[in-house]
Amino acid sequence: MDDLFSEKIKMQVLDFATDKRSLWEKNHQLYSVIFEITPKCNFNCVHCYLHDHHAAEELSYSDIIRIIDVLYEKEVLFLTLTGGDVFTRSDFLDIYLYAKKKGFIVEIYTNGALINDEIIKVFSKYPPIISRYIFIWCM
Repeated sequence: MDDLFSEKIKMQVLDFATDKRSLWEKNHQLYSVIFEITPKCNFNCVHCYLHDHHAAEELSYSDIIRIIDVLYEKEVLFLTLTGGDVFTRSDFLDIYLYAKKKGFIVEIYTNGALINDEIIKVFSKYPPIISRYIFIWCM
């Protein structure tokens, strides 16, 4: 399945608006996962569903790695890392690099406030998919 996506992406013939549904129906393949790796956030937005995010528990690093390994075995192509805000995890870059080295196309949802030079350096070498937006209503 991974070869099918890779080949079509390289040939630029995969139109996700029309082809992804037919590819899934034909192969019954999970191709995209949104993974909330933390409920914690550096903001306290009134509209957010994570109302008590400061007291919430997170998955351990080893649990996250195990889940990423399962997704890899299932040949998932796209992995969106979200939260709260992913950058509140001190081990986020380790998680991110592990997913990238497994071959996932990684997208990140963030409010952007915690992006620092170290993150920029890693993203320069191993770029994520950049969302069309950074959440600006998080104040």
